[in-house]
Amino acid sequence: MAQADPSADERLWLLAQFPPEEHVRQKRLAAALDTVARTDITFFEGDALEFVPEQTAKISGPLFVYHSNCLIYWSEASKAALDEQLKAASRGREIYRMGVEPEVGRSDNGFEMVLTRYRDGEAEGKVVADSSLDSGTLTWRD
Repeated sequence: MAQADPSADERLWLLAQFPPEEHVRQKRLAAALDTVARTDITFFEGDALEFVPEQTAKISGPLFVYHSNCLIYWSEASKAALDEQLKAASRGREIYRMGVEPEVGRSDNGFEMVLTRYRDGEAEGKVVADSSLDSGTLTWRD
């Protein structure tokens, strides 16, 4: 099911999640929400494993898939199923997937940015950046 950009109430709720001392991060999120509101983008909500095959089939040519802070909640079987769906959809084209997911057990609330390239049923991924939310740093890797 397609969903428009966040409503005014959803925007206020998201911005209210920051404690008062986090005003810099709150401003950063507000700027990001403003950008999304001006962008011609379609959001989907629901079980990705149910709509990814249909949506990837509708789009020809290169495709970029982005996810953040969601696969940490998925089972290993579901993660593998998504990977297989994207491999299948990449036959005859390229699909790029950027995953920004927290690393379980990391003491600095950090995450890795993993870029995976799917092409002709194969996948090759690498960590392109590493971040610490505690220090606010982002380190790009070669």
